[in-house]
Amino acid sequence: MKLPILLAVATLGPFVIQSITEAHFPWLCVEEGKAVYFFGESPAERNYKLPPTIAKAEVYALGKAGQVDKVPLKTVESDDFIGLTSPTPNNPISALVSKVTYGIYDGMALNYYTQSQVGSLPTDRNAYAPISKHLNLYAQVIDTEAGVDVFVVWMGKPLSGAEVRLLCEDGHEEGSGTTDKDGKVSFSDQEVEDGLNGLVVGHNVEETGKIGNQEFQKSANYLTMTFVETRGSEK
Repeated sequence: MKLPILLAVATLGPFVIQSITEAHFPWLCVEEGKAVYFFGESPAERNYKLPPTIAKAEVYALGKAGQVDKVPLKTVESDDFIGLTSPTPNNPISALVSKVTYGIYDGMALNYYTQSQVGSLPTDRNAYAPISKHLNLYAQVIDTEAGVDVFVVWMGKPLSGAEVRLLCEDGHEEGSGTTDKDGKVSFSDQEVEDGLNGLVVGHNVEETGKIGNQEFQKSANYLTMTFVETRGSEK
């Protein structure tokens, strides 16, 4: 299967929920050549107000020639959309990346990662090497004959035992799985729907530190990722 564009995002909501099936996340995608950043339970919900710290998220474009550019964003609010959008980039880009820390909730630091691979899904994991320099938590989505393989990476190593959820454009869950020892989970052509698809991954880490004057004993790290499938008519 060949997918023309991979879109992505990372983050959760202003509070911790035990299940990632019930939380709000920031989502990042590319529409009409522009970066679009919004906050909702799924890629379908685009009119929920961004929390102040999430609204300060910075997005960077990784160019095909190796350049890294900060993406200018402006706030847009309407009945149908609340979030951030960008101008059309001047140079071809291969990916969008972002990381933002919400703050501390109940002694836990909340870190949100966003990722967008622009263009057809690669068949080689090496294509994601530039992203490893910017995100601690990210996914490598690989095109296969049967669907897609998703490899989840944390701090440069495969993340095993992580729950990965697949959402369709309407926000419904179409599939889920747990990564194996190689950080891999697979989704079939029947699970990956025509149109926009989203991935959600969560990973908690026992660690201590401070954000401002507040201490934390654990970090909750969340990644959201979306991609577009256009092969539905061929199935």
